[in-house]
Amino acid sequence: VRVFNHQNTCTTQFLAFDASVKGGVQVAAAQVGEEVLIATAPFAQYDGKNGDVRVFDTYGMIRMVIKLQAEISAPYTIVTGQFAEGVDDEVLLVASQTTNDKGELTYALIALSDGTLITKQTLDCSFAPSNSTVALSVRRNVEGMDSVILYFNSIQTVYEGYPQTAKFDRADITLPDDATGVSASTVNGQKYVVALPEREGNENQSFVNVYDGTT
Repeated sequence: VRVFNHQNTCTTQFLAFDASVKGGVQVAAAQVGEEVLIATAPFAQYDGKNGDVRVFDTYGMIRMVIKLQAEISAPYTIVTGQFAEGVDDEVLLVASQTTNDKGELTYALIALSDGTLITKQTLDCSFAPSNSTVALSVRRNVEGMDSVILYFNSIQTVYEGYPQTAKFDRADITLPDDATGVSASTVNGQKYVVALPEREGNENQSFVNVYDGTT
């Protein structure tokens, strides 16, 4: 993991997990009090001997190791945001990367100030095939809690809602069959940005579709 300042200068780099962990590490930074903490989790499933999620400060010092309950199975997806009412700090959301055999997706909200569990929720995702991959992204809201976008690539469907209450609504957009990801747009009048695959002859360019919420 490398940490950069506003001048794009690398100020710190560290190994989040030992060298036996292959396939890369996902990171999610959170404002906790006056400091920034960095949550890390492997992209691929591994034995968990170093903990499921490891949290560092921006100097690379380990601050906590989080061991997850069995209902949330590796590999994981992690995001951070203002997800908890009454909590000033940004908190960590950890979810399984796929739904289970029952078509359920379980996730936890965890306080990064002390590692305590805020809530654990299980969503009924039986509208999608079991063991479907679910990608998460965050919409940063100026007022109120941040929301989470759930993208089910097996059925090219998007849900958005609030993880503390587990209330998610289906987005009224139709995704192209070759969509590869969905995130929130930060441009006024735009709601979703949908990533598309590279096109032959244009490998150095990125292609997206932009939606205003309905079209």
